Amino acid sequence: MTEKRRAELDEMWNVLSTFFRNLPANTKKSINKTSTNIRKDFQEVYLDSGITIYLDDYVSRGIRIMLASTVVFSVLSYFLYGFFFRWTSMFQLSISLITAVIGALLIGLIFAFYPYYRRGEAKTQLEDGVLYFLSYMAVLSASGMSIERILERIIEVEENKPLVHLATKFMMNVKLFGMNVRAALKDIAEMSPSKVLTKQMESISTAIATSGDLKNLLVYEVDRQLQVKREKLKSKVNTLVYIGELYVALMVVTPTLFILVIAILSVMGGMALGGSPVMQLNLIVFFGIPVLGAVFTILLDQTMGRDE
Repeated sequence: MTEKRRAELDEMWNVLSTFFRNLPANTKKSINKTSTNIRKDFQEVYLDSGITIYLDDYVSRGIRIMLASTVVFSVLSYFLYGFFFRWTSMFQLSISLITAVIGALLIGLIFAFYPYYRRGEAKTQLEDGVLYFLSYMAVLSASGMSIERILERIIEVEENKPLVHLATKFMMNVKLFGMNVRAALKDIAEMSPSKVLTKQMESISTAIATSGDLKNLLVYEVDRQLQVKREKLKSKVNTLVYIGELYVALMVVTPTLFILVIAILSVMGGMALGGSPVMQLNLIVFFGIPVLGAVFTILLDQTMGRDE
């Protein structure tokens, strides 16, 4: 029994020693794998965002601005703290350095998340303009234009910057790098942050490889996008009806009822909600109603979108 227990302890010790011996290598491997995945995902987001400068230049610019902001924040905060507070020089210097590091990290976060913001903006603009884009392509294809000439015309007349960026990338792939049309369409489909436009480019590529009839495909896609647009508009109208009813209930009826209750209780000598009537009225008028108004403004902006 003792020998069996000793064998189990020896086996457990071997397992633990092997684990701790390989821990640094495994940790380093996990960190490298995680950093590689993060860098790869960030590169994909950066390419989809439509930012024109190269990624290495963007990163180096962000690092330079972070270093410069560290110096600026440290100097400004040192003099500001010295002007407003009576601290010792060493403590003031320490707080200034901490402020500078925090400010530089915030700027770094802005640089890191800016491509995500640009990609979201590009996706919204592409999906808002996809119906007009397909309709214009359908008209041009009916006149017998090729896909190269259609996208070249899109670059000349279109004001949707993400769409112009993708069309310009297509023309560069075809005319400058010598890609065939299907490969160029596949490239911009992969670059597009909008899945709707990606599917349209893939459908166009398939039509070119098979029948070559873009007109019927584009007419069908326009009809389908119109139907989708109608459904979205119906859903948006229903949402706006609910928001309107909620607005009347919270911004008109509720404050009026609260004001009446507070006024009646103040006349009767009571105190609602444990405060003076004047303070409660001030909270409702100068805090509650503006905050609710700001919430409804944000809600309407998110519901309506940019173009509507």
